[in-house]
Amino acid sequence: MGWQGYEETIAVGMLFKKMYCHKCGCLLKKKKVAHLYLKSDPGYSNDMIGHIPIGMDKKMMVHYIYHCPNCGLEITYDEQCVIAKKQKLLKKRILNENA
Repeated sequence: MGWQGYEETIAVGMLFKKMYCHKCGCLLKKKKVAHLYLKSDPGYSNDMIGHIPIGMDKKMMVHYIYHCPNCGLEITYDEQCVIAKKQKLLKKRILNENA
């Protein structure tokens, strides 16, 4: 019986930038998404901060996505950055499907 490792990643822009939903214009919130990988799973990696720990048999990997509290839209940071550029260019928060 080993111990469980933990790794969390968040984009720096998610900490400082305000992003808005392109469907309803509401301010987006951060949502934590966690996955537990066992040693036999294909997404498991034994590397933690540059060195290999001994005895770790599972690893919790956490990342963040954007979630709209109004319409329920979930979107990654990279996809939202592309949308934010369009919103800034058009000077609108709500975009049409054709935009």
